[in-house]
Amino acid sequence: MTNTGVTDRHELEVSGMSCDSCVAHVEEALQAVDGVQRTSVDLDSGLAIVEGASIDTNQLVEAVSRAGYGVRPAG
Repeated sequence: MTNTGVTDRHELEVSGMSCDSCVAHVEEALQAVDGVQRTSVDLDSGLAIVEGASIDTNQLVEAVSRAGYGVRPAG
């Protein structure tokens, strides 16, 4: 089995997205955070799933917030 380095998984609730362009902006913001390897953002549910190594949830929240969207850890 190959270790891809993915050790963290974070789920975020994102508000304020209204179109595919919004999804792209949120994904772009998340991918800019150190350690992020994969992102998946769903417009309908408002859920963003982020995977990577040594990711700080606060950095993810800050990145999405700076992009202009409401965000909080899911759960």
